Amino acid sequence: LALAAVLFGVFWVLPTLRYNAAVEKLTAGQYDEARTAFAAMGDYRDAAERQQECDYQKALSLREMGGADNLTEAVAKSTIWDEYDKRCIKCGRCTLVCPTCTCWSMQDVFFTEDHKAGERRRVQTSCMFDDYTLVAGGLCFRKKAGERMRFKVLHKTLEFKQRSGFQMCVGCGRCDAICPEYISLSHCINVKLPEGMKEVTENE
Repeated sequence: LALAAVLFGVFWVLPTLRYNAAVEKLTAGQYDEARTAFAAMGDYRDAAERQQECDYQKALSLREMGGADNLTEAVAKSTIWDEYDKRCIKCGRCTLVCPTCTCWSMQDVFFTEDHKAGERRRVQTSCMFDDYTLVAGGLCFRKKAGERMRFKVLHKTLEFKQRSGFQMCVGCGRCDAICPEYISLSHCINVKLPEGMKEVTENE
């Protein structure tokens, strides 16, 4: 019985206590500490998903503090975008689930094999796709994933805000949840952009 009680404590009680303690840290806004605690749990329960939640909640809190309010076009020259050349696979999932992404292209749909009957349709596309900036002659304006990420992020946070007075990102977190490479757009907007502005400002 004593051995059974010890094993019960080691394999059920202690992990549960650690998990609950991490949840308390997350609830209290201690996102870095909570993320570290969840990461140490490996595949216990939903620890992996909780790590993403820590990143997302931290990014939201930074957004509320106005992390990217002093943004200028100069951040486009920052090296923060190079990271996404290695991580992003340009699948476009982030934009396809985004409630504010409205990019579209034209597509010819033929109803007969001789192509004499059909129609031209407007179809949804993504600025992350290879053919989005492809023009006649084979020229592609944004070949690298980092360049496409830069275009998408600055369109939502800078260009749209200059025209409308507010950011395009609504903070829903759909892009963070669906990315197969665990790239967090909210983290990029609220953490990476201020870092990029600091970099280009110091190098002026």
